[in-house]
Amino acid sequence: MVGDRVGGDPMQVICDSLLLCSICLAAFDILTSSSYSVGMSGVQFLVDDRGQKTAAVIDLKKYADLWEDFYDSLLARRRAHEPRESLAAVKQRFIRAGKLRG
Repeated sequence: MVGDRVGGDPMQVICDSLLLCSICLAAFDILTSSSYSVGMSGVQFLVDDRGQKTAAVIDLKKYADLWEDFYDSLLARRRAHEPRESLAAVKQRFIRAGKLRG
């Protein structure tokens, strides 16, 4: 989750949160557009007192692959600024830990 990094930079956590919110809002806008949602089974919308759509409930049995792709995209964007580790360094770490033969 956003903010699950212990000792992380609070400003980065805020930026990550805002990015996730903007991505979710963009996806919500797509789902709630009239051209996309008309006659679409497996998607229900929650509305507020004014009749404005505020949330979408997606049938995960029907749209599991789509949701997985969307969720993977969110994770990738959230982790875009995390430090990188080379494949060689990962292999060496696994070899030292006895989990991979060199």
